[in-house]
Order: sequence, then C-alpha cells, then structure tokens
Amino acid sequence: MSQFSNQLVSVIIPCYNAGCWVYQAVDSCLAQTYRPIEVIVVDDGSTDDSADILRRYGDRIRFVQQPHTNGNRARNDGMALSRGRYLQFLDADDYLLPEKIASQVALLQETEDDAVYCDYAILTYKDGAPRLGPFKTNDARPDLLTALLIGHWVQGNTLLWRREAVVRLGGWDESLLAAQDFDLLVRAALQGLRLRHQPGPWVVVRRYGNVTVSTSDPLRLFLNRTRVLEKVEHELIANEGLRRRYASALARAYFRTARQIYSLDKRAARQLVARCLALDPTFTPHHSRAYNLVFRWLGFGPAEAAVRVRRRLRRMLGRGGGG
Repeated sequence: MSQFSNQLVSVIIPCYNAGCWVYQAVDSCLAQTYRPIEVIVVDDGSTDDSADILRRYGDRIRFVQQPHTNGNRARNDGMALSRGRYLQFLDADDYLLPEKIASQVALLQETEDDAVYCDYAILTYKDGAPRLGPFKTNDARPDLLTALLIGHWVQGNTLLWRREAVVRLGGWDESLLAAQDFDLLVRAALQGLRLRHQPGPWVVVRRYGNVTVSTSDPLRLFLNRTRVLEKVEHELIANEGLRRRYASALARAYFRTARQIYSLDKRAARQLVARCLALDPTFTPHHSRAYNLVFRWLGFGPAEAAVRVRRRLRRMLGRGGGG
C-alpha cells in the first residue's frame, strides 16, 4: 500500500432545501469503504427540514449553517473548513456507491494526476417510482478542453480532487448561479491540470421534476454557460498559442449554446453566433445539408426557423420530432 493510504478525504455537501434526499447523500459517504473520511455539510439557508435531518447525525458529520447565498459559496466555505488531502464535492440530492472513494484514492496515489473521475447513472422517476438508468461512461479524452467545448461532459460528482489542485484553481466561482461544474473543469483544462478517467460505475445522479437548474431555469443555465465561454475567450485572446489551438472549438461551443438558447432569447442567440463567426469565419454547422445551406445563404435565424417548421410538419404527419 502507498505511504499515503491513510490520508484524510473530505466530502463537501452543499445543501439547500434537500430534506427529501440529503440523508441518502450523507449515508452514502458514511458507508464508503475508505477511511479516514470527514463529511462536511453546509446548509445554505434551507427553509425545509434539512437542518433537523442533518442534526440527527451528531458528531458523525460536521454540519454548519449559513444565510442563503448560493451553492458555490457553500462549496468554498466547506472547503475552507475541510482538512483532507483529497476533496469530494457531492450535491445533496445525489449519492456515491461504497467503493467510489477507495478506488479513486488508490489511483491518485499511484499517479501524478490532479483529479480522477468515474462513470455514473441517472436516477429518474416515473409516476413517483424510481428508475435507475444504465451507467453513462465519461470516458477519457486526449484534449479535455476541446472535448468540453464541443459537448463532452464530465459529471461533477464523479471527480475526486487533490486538494492543492482545487486551491490552485481558486475554488468555485461564486458569481455563477449555474454551469459551475463546467466552469471548474474548463479552468482545470486551461491550466493544464491532469484529469484521468477511471472506469467504474460509482455515482448516482438524481433527476426529479424541476429539481435541477437545467430543468427549472434553462435560460439561466445557458447564460451562465455563456459567461464561462467568455472567460475562455479572454484566455485565448491573451495567449495566441491557445487561440490557434482552440478558437474553432470555442466557436462551435458558442454556436451550440446559441441553438440551445434560441427559443428562449433570440437576441442573445444571434449575439453568440456573431461571436462564433468572429472566432472562425469559415465556420460551418455540423448539421443536415439543408440546414447548412440555409445557414450559409440566409443566416442563423432562417436556418433555425426552417428546423422548427420541419419539426411541426413531422409531428403533424405523425412521424415524431427531428432536426
């Protein structure tokens, strides 16, 4: 075994009105096969029974309360209280499988990687009954920044970080109200941190109605995602080498976000397309031949309008959605 095999792992759980789920998150941490481990739950001004539930754990966890601000502030406050060599951030409505931390600590002790991430499953509900979907493979990508920009996703709860890596990144951006995992990963990629994929289904992510930011307020999600992309653009402008390497991927990220936001804010979507074309004047959408032709000759708005007309026609004809 490594000389660091008994190094403390800190699990940091931000909680806001998660009384229905937080006990399962905490229990999954206390059930980890790895020791030693500390569980820090920062209650971000909950108004439900979260605090009563968490007090029942007594000294098995460290429980602190603060006025309601946001999840990133709670994560940073939890990190400031933590003592672990390794850091696990866990949303209060998700949970870990028992071998998660032991497996990832073992890998970090064998390598010089800054973080390791695993695979995960989505827990959904139909008519009130839970349904655990197949595990999604995060898989490894040789260029993480390009992968993130063009749509590859690493689920935030799957990561185990070396403490010094998160400190180097400056922690979580408290100005963001969504897309915080995306932001932290993009900053890690920009700074050249080493993130390794370790195959293994060890995290369960819950999706229930409008619990998540993406389902409850998609416009907020995409606007915050745009702010992350703007930070990337600032870094590319400051570093010509980065610009040459990543301008095309960032242009595609702007375009992808523009398509997602178009039905919610057409003006913001057009501004994103303008940024896309400024970064890559030769940009061509990865879409159907018809879409690409309309985009080329008439522009973004008409291309999106054509897609929506096509979808309506397909629904009317009983053939399902498309585009």
